[in-house]
Amino acid sequence: MKKILMLIDVIESGGAENILLNIARYLKEKGNYITIIPNYKIKSEYLYKLDGLNYKNLDIEKKYNLIGKIYTWFSYLIKILEHTKKDKYDIIFSFLERSNIANIIVGFFRDSKVIISVRNNLTHQYGNRNFLERFIVKNAITFFYNRTSKIITLSNAIKKDLIKNFNIKENILETIYNPYDIKVIEEKAKEDIEPRENKLFNNHDIIINIGRLTEQKGQIYLIRSFKYVIEKLPNARLVILGEGELRRILEEEIEKLNLQNYIILLGFKKNPYKYLARSKLFVFSSLWEGFGNSIVEALICKTPVISTNCKYGPAEILCEKDIKEDEKNIIYGKWGVLTPDIVLYKEEAEKKLAEAIISLLEDKKLYKYYKENAFNRALDFSREKILKRFEEVILGDN
Repeated sequence: MKKILMLIDVIESGGAENILLNIARYLKEKGNYITIIPNYKIKSEYLYKLDGLNYKNLDIEKKYNLIGKIYTWFSYLIKILEHTKKDKYDIIFSFLERSNIANIIVGFFRDSKVIISVRNNLTHQYGNRNFLERFIVKNAITFFYNRTSKIITLSNAIKKDLIKNFNIKENILETIYNPYDIKVIEEKAKEDIEPRENKLFNNHDIIINIGRLTEQKGQIYLIRSFKYVIEKLPNARLVILGEGELRRILEEEIEKLNLQNYIILLGFKKNPYKYLARSKLFVFSSLWEGFGNSIVEALICKTPVISTNCKYGPAEILCEKDIKEDEKNIIYGKWGVLTPDIVLYKEEAEKKLAEAIISLLEDKKLYKYYKENAFNRALDFSREKILKRFEEVILGDN
């Protein structure tokens, strides 16, 4: 039995904490002692996620300004140092940047194996900073991350980025994709949706997008793209699941394009799978990613996938072999369709995205191919297969 402390930025509604909780439950089932400590105080409505798990709820409220973020991070670091002094752990495993840095620093003072997980492309994440900030961030990541026992990356592309742009030692890097409980998702996909929503899904060709309403998820470009779809396929409807700071901006864009009758923002849904399974297509419009959880979830629900060829993740999931990341044309991969990177091609990428949607809805043979092949790819990300890999790396001797 190993005693393992797991650190994460927040327990709310994101994909990263759901993956961490999956790993925690699996390792607990294997007889290990697990404690989870998030950066911020867990809101009562999210405590259900921790049912059956040991956790420590720190009294640190989330702050959004720079000074507040710095203050709360140092408060978190001090509390973790105090906790690990009283309670010794064999392994400290962390998700996301705030928790990763805290984990590494705690590792300087404690005799614990330090393992961090990198979920995003850090070059892109910090690429918009000024030269001095980029210089500081790059050297800080190089210094701190090379002092870990292991770094688990979410994709091979992230692994390559860390080696090339941050000089991280290759021998401490391991790529492990996200795990998915296929049986659970299949069961949830069978649940009923509300009668009003059912009418919408039954009477129209639904294109669905799932993700927080943020710049990263690129929904505004998908909305602009959809005006081209409607011109050709007036029975199509775009449904977006998720909440976020850009909701009002997206609503204004929908009104500006006069698409109120064609695009529906349904908000956050605890069970998105029942909507995925009833949709004709899933469209992933991100500007950048570490992987693309909802792509695999769509494949499990046997819903054909169209994704932007963003850095990083979608191409690894949907294509059998490496492709050029700056490809200007639509790529019909083995398991899904890729459209040009929005960051690189902007308006042209919007048109190509619309073209791909129209092609799959009009070409029944092509549509059938992707619908029948989706689930075969999903099996590569099964909970059993991926969590076994996490167990090997986290509990391994190296």
